[in-house]
Amino acid sequence: MVLAARSTLIVATPDSTRGEPQRSLPVWDELCARCAPDAFALSRVTKQASALLESEGALPAPLLSTAAPLDLPEARPQWQVTAKHLSARLDAHLSFSPSQLEVLVACPFRWVVESLLGIRASAHAQVPDSARLYGILGHRLAEKLHERGALASEGAAQALTREELDALIEAEGGPLLLPGMSSVRAQVRDRLVHAMVQLASILEKSDLSVVAVEQGVEAPWGLGKLKGRVDLLLSDAEGREAIIDLKWGEARYREALSKGEAVQLAIYSVVRQRQAGAPSPLPAAYLSLKTGRGLSLKGDPFRGTTQLGDMSLQETFGRVEATSRLVVEHLRGGEVLASALADKRTSPARRASSSCTGSPAPISMTASRTPPAHIAATGRCAGAPSGRRA
Repeated sequence: MVLAARSTLIVATPDSTRGEPQRSLPVWDELCARCAPDAFALSRVTKQASALLESEGALPAPLLSTAAPLDLPEARPQWQVTAKHLSARLDAHLSFSPSQLEVLVACPFRWVVESLLGIRASAHAQVPDSARLYGILGHRLAEKLHERGALASEGAAQALTREELDALIEAEGGPLLLPGMSSVRAQVRDRLVHAMVQLASILEKSDLSVVAVEQGVEAPWGLGKLKGRVDLLLSDAEGREAIIDLKWGEARYREALSKGEAVQLAIYSVVRQRQAGAPSPLPAAYLSLKTGRGLSLKGDPFRGTTQLGDMSLQETFGRVEATSRLVVEHLRGGEVLASALADKRTSPARRASSSCTGSPAPISMTASRTPPAHIAATGRCAGAPSGRRA
């Protein structure tokens, strides 16, 4: 509630409820405890309802003062911190989701700031919109269709997808129902319907069926534990499993597969293998909700997808694992590698989160005991572009 306020926060506390005295609200008690206002300060921001009704006035404006921002330290390619303090925090945070592991290998500084120190932009009271909203709707749509058995065939998907999607947009797609959004709503609707029909077609052609949606996976590994949620866990008639990861876009994931940098797919594949005791990593593919195209590696059992790339997911995972060990070794020594942007006006934390959002480092980093030359010289994380993710 407090974080959602933009300019003014009004806390209404009744004196009594059903004739019984009412204590002040806990949030008001906490605000007073944190701000420690004196009687005069409290009098300026509180007003009895009876007084407001009599005067037809408003609360007096509080006295405000503007404080100058604190100077932030300049960005640097490497930060040196007390090793024992950093190592102690590391031991409590060596449980990674695929996205967290991507951040660790792409920009250790960003991972330390966000995961170890808990400093990140708040998502409180944010309503998802644009690509994020469309992706959420696509995931929920796949879940609803699976519950109704509509992903078993292309015909079933064509018959039920529009009905389910319209209900989802009505219940969960608020921004698409705003005035002026009818054209966007129609485009998103067409794209998601097409994507679900294509998904059902790929599954039917590949003799695969959906076993679970949003399946939790977890397994130990050398540095601690890996965990996440698989969008679609599949199985063929002989019980051999496979994975499809739903994404809104396409270009970034096409490039990742082509270059052997599909880190999330590799992690899901190996973690599920270890969890289920499978003899080898699971085949895994992307499905773009925006275009309806499936993207998989050459030789994988996904018919009707675009197949590309020569590096196996197991090899990609091996490189990620080697890089992670190297990064953690440097962190235990108090060395935090960071990327640096040319824009000197941005804080180190913002620069890290702006810059280190692209391809992770495992393809370039080697298992030496010193920082890779390109990072030490330029301060940029390997493979990380200068812009945000598309």
